[in-house]
Amino acid sequence: MFQVTKKVEYALMALSHMANGSHDAVVTVKDVADTYNIPSKLLAKVFHNLKRGGIVRSYQGKHGGYSLLISPDDLSMAKVMALFGETRGIVTCVEGDGSPCPQRDTCGIRDTMETVGGQMWDLLAKVTIRDFVANRTTALSSEIR
Repeated sequence: MFQVTKKVEYALMALSHMANGSHDAVVTVKDVADTYNIPSKLLAKVFHNLKRGGIVRSYQGKHGGYSLLISPDDLSMAKVMALFGETRGIVTCVEGDGSPCPQRDTCGIRDTMETVGGQMWDLLAKVTIRDFVANRTTALSSEIR
């Protein structure tokens, strides 16, 4: 079953929190962790990845924290997932990790699963942080049908 990791989940929650405020608002790890009951050490690692990926900017000092570098309208769920090492494959043979699949010559599902994974990734590329803030599930339901 497709499932995002906790790091991706926490990143999406933090980014949605940031996008819900003013564009240049600075948030702290502690504020976000306390608001959503997220372990602060793990959230600090999440913010570090987001900074390294060019999604947030960090500020040092007494009034330090993080702010968004990318508009919530332009930041897709797929981009966030990719930043945390999530791949488009939904079965291991499609991920292309370099290890040979013992069922490769007899497998009857690989091509279809690759297509499904690609379509799922295309959908995730259309879901933006703004969708999370606005809770726009109806806009995405037509994509799934």
